[in-house]
Amino acid sequence: MKRVLPSAGFTLIELLVVILLISILAATAASRFFTTDDIQPQQQRDAVINLLRQVQMQSMQDSSGVYSRCPTVLLQMNVAGIARQNACNASASFTVDSSDLSQISTSGSTVSSSAGSLPLYLRFDSWGRPRSSCSSGCTISFAAGGATSSLCIEASGYIGAC
Repeated sequence: MKRVLPSAGFTLIELLVVILLISILAATAASRFFTTDDIQPQQQRDAVINLLRQVQMQSMQDSSGVYSRCPTVLLQMNVAGIARQNACNASASFTVDSSDLSQISTSGSTVSSSAGSLPLYLRFDSWGRPRSSCSSGCTISFAAGGATSSLCIEASGYIGAC
């Protein structure tokens, strides 16, 4: 009498169905772990770094002296941008305009600085070193949805993520 053993293993269709179900569950779970709130502080930090580097380069290229034009980044609670009015004064400001590419919206994030409270006026000397409240270096942090991203301005003038 010949014994017939049941086939060991799974069919290709069964494997495909299981893989499909696992991938659907993984995609659903991943969207709960990786939200846009986690990315937002990093994007804001990178945009502000680019803005600071732009103003730093303007300060270094000002052959008539940095005090004549005073390139200034103004960091407020909901927006950061290059000061257009009274740039050399403590009352430096700009008009918020969503179409202005030199302005970065920081709404949705909590912005804080080791250099003091906001608004924060960031200026550089002709060597690219920070002046005033950030002259000995400072850290600016952006936080939203449990994610935090920081940028550091060193006393030597280096600006980068930290």
